Amino acid sequence: MLARRTFLLLNDHRVGLMARLGRQRRAKSRYEHLRLLATVTRMEYECLGGPELKQPVGGDPSWERTDDPAQEELAEWARPWGWSCMFELRSNLDRYGPDLERSRKRLSAAAREEAERGADERFVEIVERVAAVLEAEGLSPPQRNLAV
Repeated sequence: MLARRTFLLLNDHRVGLMARLGRQRRAKSRYEHLRLLATVTRMEYECLGGPELKQPVGGDPSWERTDDPAQEELAEWARPWGWSCMFELRSNLDRYGPDLERSRKRLSAAAREEAERGADERFVEIVERVAAVLEAEGLSPPQRNLAV
């Protein structure tokens, strides 16, 4: 139930972000927005039970699977419609990769770092909102010790 509800809350955020993507004209704003959208999409994909994806660090801008795609499992709660949704999310991630790379190349190092910081801050806000809704519904995720 927790993964399903998390997925649905993230989907609401992703749909809103997708709707605003076309309005992002400035390179820095577009890069920040695309980075946030890709991160939310990846998290939603993983909620469906897709294999964990690692973000590329140069070279091919597509997201890479960290394990064998033949072992891909779909979450039980998502089986009635999940494969088509997983395919759509994976397709979006593959499309965002080249867009991110093009947007990144148009920015100075300082502007890129600022945009990445902004995307990270916005992502934390989304996660906090999702966690607050889950907690209010009595579906709090297990607490993890994030100490390094």
